[in-house]
Amino acid sequence: MPTEAEWEYACRAGGEIIHFDKRTIMEMAWCAENSGEGNDGGEQTTHPAGQKKPNDWGLYDMLGNVGEWCVPMAGKVPVLRGGTFLDPAKDIHCGTRAVFVPAWQLKDNQDPKGTWWLSDAPFAGFRVICDE
Repeated sequence: MPTEAEWEYACRAGGEIIHFDKRTIMEMAWCAENSGEGNDGGEQTTHPAGQKKPNDWGLYDMLGNVGEWCVPMAGKVPVLRGGTFLDPAKDIHCGTRAVFVPAWQLKDNQDPKGTWWLSDAPFAGFRVICDE
């Protein structure tokens, strides 16, 4: 998994822009305003990757759709970055982060609960990175 710093650098495509205007977010990300099935206002849901515009480095879905797990810069609790299909467009940006909360695992009947299986968090995902 990427660190938060690596993830944010990739999200910004090496640039300085952290916040995008609403029109750009709607073109790049699935969010509360456009994630209803068929975009007709139905139930909000995730969508297959690559259907929105990529960032300047050609990376798809860095924002919205599912938040991406990252190794935190401080502390031991992983964080979710980039916003999700449930977040309003105004809250989705390269600095968006959510810290794990136990409610994301309520239906996980394992004891102890697994760190990465989030039975009640369909908005969480991850990106695999390779270091050669």
